[in-house]
Amino acid sequence: MSARPSPIFRNVSSKVGIIAAFTALNLATDYMLTGLPNVKFMDAFYFIATFEFGLSVGLPVVCFTRTAYAIVNPLGAAPGFLIVFLVVGDSMYVLSGYLSRRFRLVEKESSAGDRVLSIGLIGLFSALGFDLITNFGTGLSMVGGSGLQSHLWGALVFGLITMNFPLPLGIVHEASDFLFFSTLVPSSLALLSRSGLITTGPLGRVIGKRGDNQN
Repeated sequence: MSARPSPIFRNVSSKVGIIAAFTALNLATDYMLTGLPNVKFMDAFYFIATFEFGLSVGLPVVCFTRTAYAIVNPLGAAPGFLIVFLVVGDSMYVLSGYLSRRFRLVEKESSAGDRVLSIGLIGLFSALGFDLITNFGTGLSMVGGSGLQSHLWGALVFGLITMNFPLPLGIVHEASDFLFFSTLVPSSLALLSRSGLITTGPLGRVIGKRGDNQN
């Protein structure tokens, strides 16, 4: 039996509003956390947007957020070619949100602790995927080679090395995403479920009911 669509999507303008709201939330928190490199709430919001509202919301949110932040960035605008890698990298969170919902990866866990751990690990491995993709993109512009194969291999090695050297930016990103996914995602889904903004999210209902039972 297919779930009824959420009433929040009864018209196209509602979906546009949700996309705009997530994009604005992402940009606001990105600028707020500018002083903390690789610490971002937006990764969790990408996951939530896709998990609850689907690819038709998650992908536009990624494209709008990353393009805007890459161009208007307090630390300097990203090169045009790198924006493509940033968008593809951020799409890892969309993919993880879609797969988690499609295959009920989190709901299969029997206990609340296991669900939280699963969400945290999803965030960690999504961050790892983002770091590998974007560092590879940076490596393409930094490393030369006598041929295509050596160029691609050099870019990959460059990306792997610079992820955590001379600064452990990769570890910071993956650890912070684990923390935010295991705390921010469950609480946000429970809040959305209780508020009535979502009616089809199984994980939101599970968390929301668990919270109600504890009160």
